[in-house]
Amino acid sequence: MSQQVAIARRTLQYHRKRLVAALAGVVFAVILVNMEVGILLGFMANATGFIDRLPGDVWIMSRGTPNFDMCHEIAEPNLQRVRAIEGVDWADKMIVAWSVWKTAEGREENLEVVGIETGSRLEVPWPVEPPEAARLGDPHGVIIDRAEQQRLQVASAGDAAEIMDNRVKVAGFTTGMRSFTTTPYVIMRFEHAEKSSLLPPNTTSYIVAKARPDWTPERLREHMTRELPMVDVLTTEEFHARTRDYWLFTTGVGTAFFMAALLGFLVGGAVVGQVLYALVVEQRGEFGVLKAMGASRGFLCRVVLGQALIIALSGYAAGLALTLPLISLMRSMGTPMTLTWPLAAGGFAAVVAVCLGAAILPLLKLLRLEPALVFRG
Repeated sequence: MSQQVAIARRTLQYHRKRLVAALAGVVFAVILVNMEVGILLGFMANATGFIDRLPGDVWIMSRGTPNFDMCHEIAEPNLQRVRAIEGVDWADKMIVAWSVWKTAEGREENLEVVGIETGSRLEVPWPVEPPEAARLGDPHGVIIDRAEQQRLQVASAGDAAEIMDNRVKVAGFTTGMRSFTTTPYVIMRFEHAEKSSLLPPNTTSYIVAKARPDWTPERLREHMTRELPMVDVLTTEEFHARTRDYWLFTTGVGTAFFMAALLGFLVGGAVVGQVLYALVVEQRGEFGVLKAMGASRGFLCRVVLGQALIIALSGYAAGLALTLPLISLMRSMGTPMTLTWPLAAGGFAAVVAVCLGAAILPLLKLLRLEPALVFRG
């Protein structure tokens, strides 16, 4: 195999212009796919941020709640019923509701208020600066993300604003608390969130419960479902999946991102296929000589496949090297980006598969090559 790889490498080095064209196609595909899928995963992480970070095992919500942001109210007395259910270690309530932020200059911005009770197990699930602000000691204090400072016209902690005609003061900042819809989250005390939203009195958006150590979340969810037939009861994993699937499939966002990524692979594969086909046509004389000298079909096929693998490996390495600084740039601009090693490994496998698939037509051309071609004319 080493002999075939050496021939493949020298052939590509000799035809440098075609090699550069093939590498450009692969690099384009790698960058496009990594960016598209990375942005999509970043938005998915934003969509499930509270679900994944809060310490509960089971979520109780109104019937048919499609995702974390688009919830409806449930009766607050359900909290005491949940706490009385066997297998519950603790349970706390939280509000997630739409509202309007009004700056000192009168500018308005839509937002989502997130109300949690002081002293409950549901704490601010991101690091807060300054740390003492996370306790929500100020009855009018709120916490926003640093990425939203310009949008909400907040220069520093202590700046004041209004939410639904209620005065608030920015007490601290998180980093990374973003929503899928890009609407800012504003965390505050539960009782203040009741006044700062359109939620009816004596209601809540969610009840989050923790299972006792001797109960699994699935067992507790089944038990709660029988006890609370008028609401939805989901484990954290199930609510994560429901939220993710809503944004991916119901809205069509996932299909759009995946189609763009697929387009990148198709373009890259088409370029690689054209280059390999042109190399086979240009070198049909050399291949004919090898065939006349007794080289087997398998030998010649391994040469072409070696060319495809060299292009795939080199193109992916260059594409990944260019992707990393682009991801850092996008993150600095506030775009959510997630590039994981499983994603990188999957992208590499896909690039190799596309390049090998692109070699099919050149291989068919090569297999039909006649050795007598060398002696014609």
